[in-house]
Amino acid sequence: MSTISELVFNYILDEMLPLVTCEKKDFRNLLLRLIGLNDTSILPNRTHISKQLAVKYKSYVDMLTTQIETQNYICLTADILSSKNKSMTCHFIEGTYERKSYVLGCQRVKRVHNYLNIMEVLTEMMEKFKIDVSKITHIVTDNASNFGKSFKILPSSSLSAIHQINLPNDDYIKISKSTFYKLSSFWDLVNSSRVASDKVFETCGCKFPVPVITR
Repeated sequence: MSTISELVFNYILDEMLPLVTCEKKDFRNLLLRLIGLNDTSILPNRTHISKQLAVKYKSYVDMLTTQIETQNYICLTADILSSKNKSMTCHFIEGTYERKSYVLGCQRVKRVHNYLNIMEVLTEMMEKFKIDVSKITHIVTDNASNFGKSFKILPSSSLSAIHQINLPNDDYIKISKSTFYKLSSFWDLVNSSRVASDKVFETCGCKFPVPVITR
């Protein structure tokens, strides 16, 4: 891969942009102006980027599969995002006591999100990286019932290794509500009053960003 193609490839991947970005007129003109050439043949197209992406992904799968095979204990995380994609990550401690974390995938869950379909995607991702279920110490997720049921149909040797994080208990909810009520009042004051905002900056030496509603 030429230097220009590699830079374009890395830019598109790092910024998670559509592959067609490399064929946008303004983007190509920008590159040509920067390198001082008019030869568009040296610029990659999306077909080229797509092929390189497939090669890079295969290399990543091979690398991670080899890493996983050498581990005795593995922790996984699993979640279904609001975009209906199922994400999974893998974590383990190497012999040097350094924690390693990798993404296994972010795959769309087709059809209804029942425990059978979730388990199908879960198994597919694990098989792709040749993960032995006997090595899994924990699978961290939320306490949705469909996840709980899907884990119950894993091989019996791994049932005792499944761990599920429960939702906060009542005491935590009461404390958090009280705390966030006070913080919300503070944020509202700082956001609506210039005098209050200046006073906070004078006292703390910084401005506090006002949070927005997120998932």
